[in-house]
Amino acid sequence: MPAARRRTPGRRRWLWWLAPLPVALLLAAAPIACSTTVVAPAALSDPVPIFVVDYGTTSAVVLPYGDDLLAFVYGDWQYYALTNNHLLNGVAALVWPTQGTLGRGRLRGPPAREQVLAQLRGRGVEDVHVVRVERADVERLVQRLDELYEAHRATEVANAEYGMSFVHHPRRYTWFWNSNHQTAAWLEAVGCEVRGPAFASRWRIEEADR
Repeated sequence: MPAARRRTPGRRRWLWWLAPLPVALLLAAAPIACSTTVVAPAALSDPVPIFVVDYGTTSAVVLPYGDDLLAFVYGDWQYYALTNNHLLNGVAALVWPTQGTLGRGRLRGPPAREQVLAQLRGRGVEDVHVVRVERADVERLVQRLDELYEAHRATEVANAEYGMSFVHHPRRYTWFWNSNHQTAAWLEAVGCEVRGPAFASRWRIEEADR
C-alpha cells in the first residue's frame, strides 16, 4: 500500500500534462473543416485560365506554358518524391518539419478543364477548379518556379505514379505550411485574393466584383 500511494502523485502529474492534449488536437484539426475562398482578379487585360487541382486532401496548380501546361505541387519529400506514404511518414510530416519538395509535370494543352481532367484521371483527382488571371502574372510565376526547380536539379527524382519529377524545396513541410498553403500562396502570386485558412483542399472560386 505505501508503494501504491507513492506512485499516485506521479500518475496525477501525467494526467495533468495530458489533459490539454484533446483540446490541442481539436484546435489543430478544426481548420480542416473550413473552406478557402479564392477571388479571381478583376479588370483583366489579357486573361488566361489556370487550374487548381483538388486531390481530396492536397492540391496542385496547373499553369499555361506556351501550347502546353505545367503542373506544380508542393509537399513532403518522403510522401511525394519517394512515395513513402505509409502512416508513419504521414504522422511524421504533421508532427515536425520535414524536407519539402517541389513537383513539376508537363501536360498537353490546350488550357481547358476537360483537358486537365482527362490527363490526370486515375491519380486521385476529385475536382479541378478554373480561375482566370492575368497572363503576365502566370508567366512570372512559371519563371520563378522553374528557376527554383533548376536551382535544386541535383536532387531530382522522377515519380511515374504522379507523372511528375520532384526536387528539394527550401521551405520545410509542416502542418502549418502544407500543399494547400503553398497553393494559396501561388494563387496570391497571380493576383487572386485568398480568404480562409487553406489547411485543407476545400476550394471555392468566386469572380471579383467588376
